[in-house]
Order: sequence, then structure tokens, then C-alpha cells
Amino acid sequence: MSKLSSYPNMYPEILEAIHIMYEDHIDVEVDCLLYLSSLRNNLSWVVELSDRASETLDKMGCCSECGEPLQAYHYKEPHTELDGCLMEDMVEVCCPNCDMPDKKWFK
Repeated sequence: MSKLSSYPNMYPEILEAIHIMYEDHIDVEVDCLLYLSSLRNNLSWVVELSDRASETLDKMGCCSECGEPLQAYHYKEPHTELDGCLMEDMVEVCCPNCDMPDKKWFK
């Protein structure tokens, strides 16, 4: 199943948000709508828009696959190459649903 098919059709909400945001600036609203209508002719713009949305979700601390808040995963990494097998404290930011679906590491 593709990612897109798991979401409802959000086009009406996107168009309404553009209208509400720019209803007092009709020229900007028209430019936004023209940009969206031109996406059908330029696949690279669609990819760029998708990439920017993923980057924004990341900056918000949300998973770009499911929207779930990202969480810090703390663990110790052994360094067997060193005498005494020192352990290094590590932290990774992960999605508890997509990166670690069993969630046992977050308990």
C-alpha cells in the first residue's frame, strides 16, 4: 500500500488554507494556485515540494512517514577494539512506529 493511499484527500483543505491565508491578497492567492496547477507539468517540482514537506516535518520533530512524534533512543555501543571494551553512550532520534515498530526499546 502506498503512503498516499493511507491519507484522505487533503486537496480541499490545502486550497481552503491558501484562500484563507491570502484572501486579502488576491494576487498572492492566484500565484499560489497557478504554482499548484503548474505542478502537473513538472515532476521535479512535485518531488521538491514533497522533499520540503518532509524536511518541515523533521524540523517539527515528526516522522515524515507517519507523522508520529520522534523520540530519543538511548543506548550504549560497545567498542571491542579498545582494551577493556569501553561503552559509548549513544542517542538516536527515531520514530517508534516506523523505525522500531515493536517499541520495546522505548520502555
